[in-house]
Amino acid sequence: INAEYMGDRVVTGDGPRIVVVKVMADQFLYTPPFTLLFFFTMRLLQGAKPASALGIALEKLLPTLKVNWVVWPLVHTFTFGLVSLKYRVLFVSFVGMLWACFVSFVGAS
Repeated sequence: INAEYMGDRVVTGDGPRIVVVKVMADQFLYTPPFTLLFFFTMRLLQGAKPASALGIALEKLLPTLKVNWVVWPLVHTFTFGLVSLKYRVLFVSFVGMLWACFVSFVGAS
C-alpha cells in the first residue's frame, strides 16, 4: 500500500490546507494500524504466540508513534508541499528506508 499514491488520489488539490489534510490522514488513519501490524507480524515470525505478539506490539506502538509524529509530519509537509509528484515516490522511499531501519531496530529490542 502506497500512502503517497492513495493520498494523492483520495485528497486532491494543492495548497496549505490540502497538505495538512494529507499529513493528518497519513499520521492518524494509516500509520497507527500499520505500525501495530508490523510489530505484531514481526513477533509472530519470531515464534511468539498471537496474544504475546499483540501485547509486545501494543507496548512498542506508542513510543514508536511518538518518534513517528516528530519525523513524518515534517517529511510529508515537505513532500506534499514542495516535491514534484514525479519525485515523491523516490524521496519518500529513501526516507522510508531509513525509517524501516529505525522501526526494525525498535522491533528487535
